[in-house]
Amino acid sequence: MNYISIQTQNLALVNNSRTEVHEGSSVYVRVLSEDSPQNYTVYFAGNRVKVKSPLPLKAGQAFAATIKTSPDGKILLVPSAPSLSSKENSRIQNFLLSQGIQPDAVTERLLAMMQNLGVKINTRIISRAALLASKFPGKEKKAADLALLLEEKGIEATESLVAQLLMEIDSSYSGDSEKKEEEPRDQNKDTADQRITGLYQDPLPEKSGLLAFFNHMQVDGPLQWLILPYEYSLKDKKARGSIRIQYNRELKTTEKVCIDLRFNNDKLNKKVVTNYFFVLYYSISKVREMRFCTLPPLLTSRIPFEEKRLGEFLRSGMNDDSVAAIYSTSAFTEGFFLNDEIPLSFDDSV
Repeated sequence: MNYISIQTQNLALVNNSRTEVHEGSSVYVRVLSEDSPQNYTVYFAGNRVKVKSPLPLKAGQAFAATIKTSPDGKILLVPSAPSLSSKENSRIQNFLLSQGIQPDAVTERLLAMMQNLGVKINTRIISRAALLASKFPGKEKKAADLALLLEEKGIEATESLVAQLLMEIDSSYSGDSEKKEEEPRDQNKDTADQRITGLYQDPLPEKSGLLAFFNHMQVDGPLQWLILPYEYSLKDKKARGSIRIQYNRELKTTEKVCIDLRFNNDKLNKKVVTNYFFVLYYSISKVREMRFCTLPPLLTSRIPFEEKRLGEFLRSGMNDDSVAAIYSTSAFTEGFFLNDEIPLSFDDSV
């Protein structure tokens, strides 16, 4: 039987967890890090726990498990579906191949994103978004995200539209300004501008028009993404970033908020700047969990302090109970909207 054993020194954490766990309890486990061969730090039942696993695990991986006790008294986490990650990946890849789409990191991400939005799987949009993404080396996943959402909102995604959104949202993307000056104004941009004008009594400035239109238009599914670029100044430090809000129109609740904060490089003093990434998960519009990470990474010794500090800050600000704040690389994504979610089914494809 495949199992993951909880190390002895962590048993007290499990027993004292706010969430009652016992023999036979089902828990949702997320892998935070690989500490050494077969030794990992995972998160479940409100705590970070050290475990030993003969099964290979990866940071960011998540799975359901059942708590069991072995004959020799060890506390075990038995995955509900052994080798879940490889089985899911195989199913995703087989589905894409059956639709004539080459599976790779971008197309698998697009499939997961459609599932996350609650819209029907449209392989034409996946193919088109993947093709456009290939025109943005180093920004493929971000470009794919934007291309897919443009298509789902009824706007034909073009290279120039995706580039325009990237420049508004991603402070690290400057585009090819010389090429853009040579390009004529394309028909798709004219169409988008005309539709934007119809939404407002007074036309918005050219710079903000496309993003405002992007935020107002809705996809067919219940979930809507809103994007809010911002600038931040602290004394002589300046930063840019974006706040992305996933809103459930049917329930009228916030589902998730992603925030990135990127400081300008201090080239004069040659100082290494720290960039910050946060993902807040909500339950009935209250924060239930936050993941965060930094680049460069925090010192290992400082992580517990920051987790506690941020968890207490969120609790005092909007929650009655403590909030799990977890330092995890899963808070950083190469795209805008999806972290490590995986598709569940493909029944509603078109």
